[in-house]
Amino acid sequence: MAIAAMTACIKDEVVSENREAISFGKAFVDNATKAADPSYGDNGVALEKFNVYGTVTGNVGSTIIYSGQEVTGSVGANVWSCTAVTQYWIKDADYSFAALVDAADVQLTDGLPSSFTYDATTQKDLLYATATAKGQAPGDNEPVDFTFNHLLAKAFFTFTNTDASANLTVADIQITGLGQNGTYTVGAAVPWAVKTTYTQGFGGATVAAGKSATNEFERMVLPGTYTLTVTFKINDDKGGQEQTATATIENQI
Repeated sequence: MAIAAMTACIKDEVVSENREAISFGKAFVDNATKAADPSYGDNGVALEKFNVYGTVTGNVGSTIIYSGQEVTGSVGANVWSCTAVTQYWIKDADYSFAALVDAADVQLTDGLPSSFTYDATTQKDLLYATATAKGQAPGDNEPVDFTFNHLLAKAFFTFTNTDASANLTVADIQITGLGQNGTYTVGAAVPWAVKTTYTQGFGGATVAAGKSATNEFERMVLPGTYTLTVTFKINDDKGGQEQTATATIENQI
């Protein structure tokens, strides 16, 4: 009775010995991207839950088996738990899975996410993963592992102080024109469609004489091509007056 050892997506019920429950194994966050990871790593708050979608095709036809149920666990754990529903492997059937973190208004095509929305004012990371598997005989199925990809980019600015005799203080950096709301379409050549833009604060920076420094806050942004207006206040340590600077930047993020 190996069934008793399966902990992910298994309720307290008697399970027939000829069935094996689908379980979820390790969940990884792919950090080899240009995105920041403020919600799930960089700030010490690990990924603890995601929403799972899944379908099965084969001798059972085509059936939706997960439709956004919550799966909980921790990065590095061998087993993640789904208490909302229990599904079972079918030998020789084909399975497709998808998982999302912090997506909204998820639209499905054939049971799997085809588009979803995001609001950058939440400043949460947006993660997406897919996986496939073929059902094996009971006892031979492996847990479904997910490697999540970042769907957002991070924005920050580097200031270079060309004055070798003065330290600069940059404050109140404001960027106007970044995407606020957008829709992501799975598989599209240009997946992000930005709907609205907004102004986002980026803190400040202290730039030593003859050196470069980045601003205080890195921000999660919707990837896209933007015309941005950048404003900030700047002062030096020579006793000069604080000034306000404005620049326009054409940039692809």
